[in-house]
Order: sequence, then C-alpha cells, then structure tokens
Amino acid sequence: MYTKRGQTFSLDLIIGSVVFIVLLIIFLLYSMSNVEDDQTKINLEQDASVVVGKTLTTSRPTPNGSFIVGNTINSSLLASLTGYTYAELKSMYGSRYDFCMYFEDNKGDLIDLDTRPEYVQYSIGSPTANFSIFYADGRYKETLKCGESKHI
Repeated sequence: MYTKRGQTFSLDLIIGSVVFIVLLIIFLLYSMSNVEDDQTKINLEQDASVVVGKTLTTSRPTPNGSFIVGNTINSSLLASLTGYTYAELKSMYGSRYDFCMYFEDNKGDLIDLDTRPEYVQYSIGSPTANFSIFYADGRYKETLKCGESKHI
C-alpha cells in the first residue's frame, strides 16, 4: 500500500496568497498616486511663483497685472484688477490653475479692493474658490466667494 508523503496545497495557503497579492497591489497603487500628488504640488508651486512674479516690478507698475514695486503696492492698479473677469486675470498672469488672491495690511486686516464706498471686495480670482474671514480672537466671521463684491 502506497501513502502520499509531503505537503499538499491547502485552502489556507491559497487564501493567504490572494490576500498578500491584493495588499501588494493596493500598496503599489498608493505609492504611485503619491508620486503624482508630489508632481502636482510642484506644478502648483511653480504656477504660484509665476503669478507672484507677474505682480512684481522693479520700475513702475503697469496695467499688465503688476502692482507691487519693491515693498509698495500701487493701490489704484490693485483696485483696477477688480474690473477684469477671472478668465482675463488667469490669462494675464499665465496661470494654468485656479487661484484666489487677497491682501492684508501690516495688522492682518483684509484690504478692501473695491473703490465704491458702499461695497467691499477683499479678493480677486476664481469665483469657485471660497475663503473664510475670522475675527482677531479667532472666532469665525463669514465665508466669501473669491472675487465677490459685497454690499455693506
């Protein structure tokens, strides 16, 4: 009479192998997505540098989007940017991504860009972006759409 000696495939071995392969695939997919996220972050940083660079000028400000000379903001040119559509701003600054710009004074208060006394506008940029305003003590005040002019 002949008896088999040795190990046979068991159900535990098959299940363990399947679980290991699935976990390996999930890990590899997660690792590859992080590489893409890092590249997106680099692209956003480069785009932001281009936009900021176009707001600065070494001589005198011009109506092509530059409004900062050295450490001084030309408030009339900055306010004139509120007259542009978001598509025009995006083209002017050569941005591939959505953006929202707002400005604070040296006390941390938002600067009103709207020259009309009955309106306030604290930002320019993508109307799909929102930003929140907080009181100095950290309490929430309100959320505004970027580029929105608000009647006071």
